[in-house]
Order: sequence, then structure tokens, then C-alpha cells
Amino acid sequence: MLRAAAHLGSTGVQTPAGTLRAGTVVVSVPVQEIFEGLLDASLFPAALVERCRGLRPTAGFVLDYGLERRVSEDSGLLYLREPPSFGMFTSNLEPSLAPAGKQLLTWFCPQEQGLVRDAAKAKVFESELEASLFRAIPGLEKAVGWRRAMRLPVVDGVEINVTQTRDRRPGPTLPGVRDLLLVGDSTAADGAGGDVGHESVLACYEAVTGRPLPTT
Repeated sequence: MLRAAAHLGSTGVQTPAGTLRAGTVVVSVPVQEIFEGLLDASLFPAALVERCRGLRPTAGFVLDYGLERRVSEDSGLLYLREPPSFGMFTSNLEPSLAPAGKQLLTWFCPQEQGLVRDAAKAKVFESELEASLFRAIPGLEKAVGWRRAMRLPVVDGVEINVTQTRDRRPGPTLPGVRDLLLVGDSTAADGAGGDVGHESVLACYEAVTGRPLPTT
């Protein structure tokens, strides 16, 4: 739990072992979770708290395949139109990832978190995704040596969509408490997906120092 003085300046972090005092506190927890026992919601505007709690993360399905023989020489990013998804033959980018004559393929399909969490519906969707992939890549189905399927309720901290644009996500500073900063891929920073997390570090640096990060 964040500790704040009467003047609402950050003073440290309360842990089971005691208080860790600090003039500045940087929080890297997804913003959907920061008011669930970490920050005192009463110190912040109610609209901000509600907006943070309501941000939807990126979720989706991952299919990884170990192929007993090579089925493609493509080294770029491949896309399916239905269902919208993408992937690549990772061992074509780095041959040492697979034994000679074999390949690795990884595929990702973003989907709503509710579908990912619904076991019955997720099983059906996963089968449909795989069937589409087998149709799209000749020889893939018969070359599969092993398969790993993952259903991920959180891939990135925030899904980039028309209702969750940068201006609708919290920035590196929060109103109400000084010397408290946020970083992570659910904050208001440039990019999409993991890029947001990287860019948020630069935004946090600028907020702390008042100047951009040196480029040399």
C-alpha cells in the first residue's frame, strides 16, 4: 500500500516487513489493479479510478507448432483475414531455434477476454483458428510434430481501440499525490502492445527530471 502524507506527497511503500520510505515511488502494476489494495482510491478523482479499473487488456490465443519438416521459407509476418490473426516461422528468422530440416511456427489471435476465459467457447474458437491456419498454409497439418496452445487473458496491459486511446489512459503522473509515477503498457504512452511499456519509461523519466531522455 502506498503511504501518503497529509500534504499528499508520496512518502513510501507499506510492506509486511514495514515501511520503505522514498521521496519518489514508481508503480509498474497494471493500472486496472492499482486501486485494488495498492493505492488508496479515496486520494484520487473518482472518474480516474473508474477509468483505470475499466480498461480492457489485450487477450488472445497462441498456437505454437514444432514441425517435423520445412513447409515454408517465409521469414516475414504472416496474416489471416478470418479470424484476424498473425504469426511467423520463428526458426526462419533464426535457424538455430530448430534442428536442421525442422521448423517452429508461432501464431497469435487477439480476442475478447470474455471469450478467452470461457472454456467451452474458447475450445471451439481454438479449433476454428487452427482449421483456418491449416487451410492457409499448405502441408502444415501433416508436418506437426508437437503443438502447444495457450489461452491468455492478459497479453498487454491495455487493448488499443477507439475507446482506449492514449488520451483516455493515465499518464506517468496522477492528480492528488505528488512524487507518484506510473510505468507500464497500460499507461498513456506511444505505441501499441509492448511498445507502450517501453515508451512509458521515457515518459516517466521526463516527468521526474523535467527534460527528455538524452539521445547520445
